[in-house]
Amino acid sequence: RDWKKMFEDRAVGPLLVLLLVGLMPLLYTPHEGRTYWRSVAPRPVQPVPASASELRFIVIGDFGAGSVWGNAQREVAGLLQRVADTLQPHFVLSTGDEIYPAGVTAADDPRFADLFELQYRSPSLHVPWLMSVGNHDCIGSVAAMIAHSKYAARFYMPARYYDTTLQVGGRSVHVVVLDACLLVCGADVRSGRCEPSMAANVNAQLRAEHYHWLEQQLQQPADWKMVVAHWPIYSFLGNGPTPELIDHLLPLLVQHKVQVYFNGHDHNLQLINPKQHTHPVLVVSGGGGYPFHPTLKAGVDGSVNANATLVFSAGDQGFVAAVLRADLLTLQFFTLSGDTSPAHSVDIPRLL
Repeated sequence: RDWKKMFEDRAVGPLLVLLLVGLMPLLYTPHEGRTYWRSVAPRPVQPVPASASELRFIVIGDFGAGSVWGNAQREVAGLLQRVADTLQPHFVLSTGDEIYPAGVTAADDPRFADLFELQYRSPSLHVPWLMSVGNHDCIGSVAAMIAHSKYAARFYMPARYYDTTLQVGGRSVHVVVLDACLLVCGADVRSGRCEPSMAANVNAQLRAEHYHWLEQQLQQPADWKMVVAHWPIYSFLGNGPTPELIDHLLPLLVQHKVQVYFNGHDHNLQLINPKQHTHPVLVVSGGGGYPFHPTLKAGVDGSVNANATLVFSAGDQGFVAAVLRADLLTLQFFTLSGDTSPAHSVDIPRLL
């Protein structure tokens, strides 16, 4: 008998339904409040070493697009796996926009699985992912992202902004992760750069508290200081430069000798140097899977970049791979068009 006739049979149909219901626990199981197919359940996450001769990591952002805008996220994830299998990173720095188009609504939102866990399944990527808040994340519930982090093995986001200190070759490494949604939109939620839907997550008081916290963190002595956020300071492609951060954030980074500022928001790769200062080096890595920005968007005032120099750019999807040693940080820019051959490499010496 065929399947259709069997289901039409009043005696056999209910028995098949009961059989399928009984098999469901074998196929679909909860994992600490989330739901995953058992075949792709999260593997144990490798801890970041307390001290090592080198730290290897990936910088990637603007990746949580899924298949709505094509297969770019999956294609970048494939390249990321190939590079990570060789690099064997200790951790990943996310420059934000982990979940498009409007963040999440709950700690067990299925988009965490669809747009993150199921996209990056290689054992070499089962390392801590240090997440930051992007503008699309900020439309949803930032609190839900933090709550999700409490039981997610890789999704590390203990607060809206946070820091961690590592050791490499006897040098201290201070990594500070910012909530640029607060820094850019906290004082004034405007259409264009910020959206009214972000209002529940930002306000002037929270912005002031964030800047106060940041100054305290940057005052801590460290041999290496790296800052991660979503919005760019200067940018020559995509959404372009962010005047609020040029005026308020950049002076703090210069004053406290931050060597590198990593950001996303612009869906491409860029390496930028401020003209008036030797630091920080500005690295745009926002090519994780959303449609890329090959040029500056129409209407953006490019003259704001007058005090910056574009060293390298690629209007393509991709990411940055990094190796940090005691006195040298090496960055390699990988693009989909270049595959596993870096499109650009740069060595950044430690500030003395």
